Amino acid sequence: MLGTGIRDGDILVVDKAKEAKVGDVVLAIIGCEFTVKELAKDEQGNFSLVATNPAYPPIVLGEAETLEVWGVCIWVLRQMGAAR
Repeated sequence: MLGTGIRDGDILVVDKAKEAKVGDVVLAIIGCEFTVKELAKDEQGNFSLVATNPAYPPIVLGEAETLEVWGVCIWVLRQMGAAR
């Protein structure tokens, strides 16, 4: 999620009470795995999860799949300097 300013090793603060909207960066559960992606919706009303890195394809949800948005990412925390 480098396009959103999220780097490997960063700590995310996630608001579970905030309702996710299209364009939000969300922490979602697909199957049994967590993922951090941007929430998107196509013209037909189908939701997908999009990485800001073009090397990763969007996760398009089929009719049988359920998307559980665990929360909306609201802060990114990272350690500064050489200790990183």
